[in-house]
Amino acid sequence: MTGFSSTGDSRVAYAKSCVVYDASGKIVHVHHVVDMEGVDETPESTVVERALALVKDEGLDPAELETLLVDPSLFDKPSHLRVDPKGRTVISEEIQNLG
Repeated sequence: MTGFSSTGDSRVAYAKSCVVYDASGKIVHVHHVVDMEGVDETPESTVVERALALVKDEGLDPAELETLLVDPSLFDKPSHLRVDPKGRTVISEEIQNLG
Protein backbone atom coordinates (compact mmCIF):
# COMPACT_ATOMS: atom_id res chain seq x y z
CA MET A 1 0.00 0.00 0.00
CA THR A 2 2.18 2.77 -1.23
CA GLY A 3 -0.47 5.37 -0.44
CA PHE A 4 -0.16 4.83 3.32
CA SER A 5 1.55 7.43 5.46
CA SER A 6 1.80 8.21 9.14
CA THR A 7 2.81 11.10 11.32
CA GLY A 8 6.22 11.29 12.91
CA ASP A 9 9.13 9.04 12.01
CA SER A 10 7.17 5.78 11.84
CA ARG A 11 7.71 3.73 8.71
CA VAL A 12 5.73 0.86 7.28
CA ALA A 13 7.53 -2.45 7.73
CA TYR A 14 4.87 -4.81 6.38
CA ALA A 15 1.58 -4.39 4.54
CA LYS A 16 -0.80 -7.24 3.76
CA SER A 17 -4.22 -7.44 2.14
CA CYS A 18 -6.79 -10.21 2.16
CA VAL A 19 -9.83 -10.35 -0.11
CA VAL A 20 -12.90 -12.35 0.82
CA TYR A 21 -14.95 -13.50 -2.15
CA ASP A 22 -17.98 -15.59 -3.04
CA ALA A 23 -18.28 -18.55 -5.43
CA SER A 24 -18.75 -16.23 -8.42
CA GLY A 25 -15.51 -14.36 -7.65
CA LYS A 26 -17.22 -11.22 -6.37
CA ILE A 27 -15.12 -9.61 -3.65
CA VAL A 28 -17.34 -8.96 -0.66
CA HIS A 29 -14.70 -7.65 1.75
CA VAL A 30 -11.11 -6.40 1.74
CA HIS A 31 -8.99 -6.36 4.87
CA HIS A 32 -5.68 -4.49 5.10
CA VAL A 33 -3.06 -4.81 7.83
CA VAL A 34 -0.16 -2.39 8.15
CA ASP A 35 2.65 -3.08 10.61
CA MET A 36 5.00 -0.28 11.47
CA GLU A 37 8.73 -0.70 12.02
CA GLY A 38 9.51 -1.95 15.52
CA VAL A 39 6.53 -4.29 15.88
CA ASP A 40 6.25 -7.98 15.11
CA GLU A 41 4.92 -8.84 11.67
CA THR A 42 1.28 -9.92 11.72
CA PRO A 43 1.08 -13.57 10.59
CA GLU A 44 -0.86 -14.19 7.37
CA SER A 45 -3.16 -16.58 9.25
CA THR A 46 -4.14 -13.75 11.61
CA VAL A 47 -4.92 -11.46 8.66
CA VAL A 48 -7.22 -14.12 7.17
CA GLU A 49 -8.89 -14.91 10.50
CA ARG A 50 -9.62 -11.21 11.11
CA ALA A 51 -11.03 -10.76 7.59
CA LEU A 52 -13.41 -13.69 8.14
CA ALA A 53 -14.44 -12.37 11.56
CA LEU A 54 -15.30 -9.02 10.01
CA VAL A 55 -17.48 -10.55 7.27
CA LYS A 56 -19.27 -12.54 9.94
CA ASP A 57 -19.91 -9.27 11.80
CA GLU A 58 -21.42 -7.95 8.55
CA GLY A 59 -23.93 -10.83 8.58
CA LEU A 60 -22.22 -12.97 5.93
CA ASP A 61 -21.50 -16.67 6.37
CA PRO A 62 -17.72 -17.26 6.26
CA ALA A 63 -18.33 -20.92 5.41
CA GLU A 64 -19.73 -19.81 2.03
CA LEU A 65 -16.75 -17.59 1.23
CA GLU A 66 -13.11 -17.96 0.24
CA THR A 67 -10.07 -15.86 1.10
CA LEU A 68 -7.01 -14.88 -0.86
CA LEU A 69 -3.98 -12.95 0.32
CA VAL A 70 -3.07 -10.38 -2.33
CA ASP A 71 -0.44 -7.78 -3.03
CA PRO A 72 -1.56 -4.53 -1.36
CA SER A 73 -0.40 -2.55 -4.40
CA LEU A 74 -3.49 -3.87 -6.25
CA PHE A 75 -5.39 -1.12 -4.46
CA ASP A 76 -3.06 1.74 -5.45
CA LYS A 77 -5.11 2.80 -8.48
CA PRO A 78 -8.85 2.83 -9.14
CA SER A 79 -9.95 -0.46 -10.63
CA HIS A 80 -12.65 -3.06 -10.44
CA LEU A 81 -11.28 -6.24 -8.87
CA ARG A 82 -12.70 -9.73 -8.88
CA VAL A 83 -11.27 -13.19 -8.29
CA ASP A 84 -11.05 -16.02 -10.78
CA PRO A 85 -12.29 -18.75 -8.40
CA LYS A 86 -10.75 -21.61 -10.40
CA GLY A 87 -7.32 -20.04 -10.74
CA ARG A 88 -7.48 -18.17 -7.43
CA THR A 89 -6.05 -15.07 -9.08
CA VAL A 90 -7.22 -11.48 -8.97
CA ILE A 91 -8.48 -9.92 -12.16
CA SER A 92 -8.18 -6.15 -12.34
CA GLU A 93 -10.23 -4.08 -14.75
CA GLU A 94 -9.28 -0.42 -14.96
CA ILE A 95 -12.08 2.05 -14.36
CA GLN A 96 -12.47 4.34 -17.33
CA ASN A 97 -12.65 8.07 -16.68
CA LEU A 98 -16.23 9.12 -17.36
CA GLY A 99 -15.49 12.83 -17.31
